Amino acid sequence: MEPSVMLPTMLPGMGCACLSSMYLSLSSLQSTDGCVFPGTLHSIREALASAEAVLGCPNCPQRFLTALHNVQMLGMFLMTIAERYHRVMDWIEQEQHRATAGNEKLSFQLGNLNCRTAHLHSGDCLGGYSVNLDPVEWRRLTKRVVRDEIRGNELTRRSSFIGLLDAFVARQKQWHIDSPPTDMPRNISMMNRGLSSELAEKDATCLRLAREARSLIEKIDYE
Repeated sequence: MEPSVMLPTMLPGMGCACLSSMYLSLSSLQSTDGCVFPGTLHSIREALASAEAVLGCPNCPQRFLTALHNVQMLGMFLMTIAERYHRVMDWIEQEQHRATAGNEKLSFQLGNLNCRTAHLHSGDCLGGYSVNLDPVEWRRLTKRVVRDEIRGNELTRRSSFIGLLDAFVARQKQWHIDSPPTDMPRNISMMNRGLSSELAEKDATCLRLAREARSLIEKIDYE
């Protein structure tokens, strides 16, 4: 899907802007030049927040077409985010090798999240600190940050990739149990009704996308 393609804010009768929201998030992520630390992580955080809202939308499941678009966009989103995390890790490796070859130190910024000024820690913020590290130590710390972004962190309580992925899987399994939208094409409804729950779960495109995204994330080297 090309970013230049214009989509309507809503589909007729949709009652929400989920399609537009996910399209804009995907376009923004795919149009970013390069994946760097920590800039790309901020873009991913914003996209994850938008995806959580789409995941919990009460309007999309009411109609077959909107439910289908919701699932397709979220599945594509999960794969895109997983690929972006891999590219950030590749950039960290390249930066570490570049600094090692040039006998350079690399700067790592710290922020005290326990103080009253727990925000972006930019400029002259009293809660922000920078340290110059050996490239190998810098790589170890930056990869740990990415790991926590992916898996979640109890202290920050932000949206995480694994949290969104688990919630998506749980929602899809529930959708497979619930009654389908009344406008679902009869041939699809009858075809699904003839499958066992185990076979339906194995063959479901939505859950297959989730498994592929999880497999991609599990291949990341955090060391």
